[in-house]
Amino acid sequence: MENKKKVRFNGMDLFIIIAVILVAAAGIYLMHGRGSGKASASEKNVNVTYTVELTGKGENLTKLIKEGDPVMVGEKDKANMKVTAVEVSQAKTDGYDIETGRVLRSPIPDEYDIKVTMTAVGTESDAAIKVDGVALRVGQNAVLSSKGWAGSGYAIGLETK
Repeated sequence: MENKKKVRFNGMDLFIIIAVILVAAAGIYLMHGRGSGKASASEKNVNVTYTVELTGKGENLTKLIKEGDPVMVGEKDKANMKVTAVEVSQAKTDGYDIETGRVLRSPIPDEYDIKVTMTAVGTESDAAIKVDGVALRVGQNAVLSSKGWAGSGYAIGLETK
């Protein structure tokens, strides 16, 4: 007498097969389907104007930054830009007078705030504004370096034309 075993197929086997198919489909979607070609099609070349404020700097730095200076923006990835405007103002601090309830704005001796405006040709898409592949954003920390000077501050302006 021969013992023939029947192959049994139950609900758990069906669940495992469906799970394997879904994982494979998700892998294919993530590797190939998501955003390939779409981002580059919507990117357009624009003139980017980027303003960074360097706060609490010494007087010597105010004299070193000149219009027309080539500037590298960023720490690791660098965007090449050119200084188009420099605005220097006395650094100020806010204080609170507890007797009168007033907020006072007082100058800080020997410290200056410097607004450096730079321009370059970049790309604009729905996701980001980039110069040389580096995404620029308002509010982010920006490290500026040029021949003879360097500084770190925050981006306070970003425009495209």
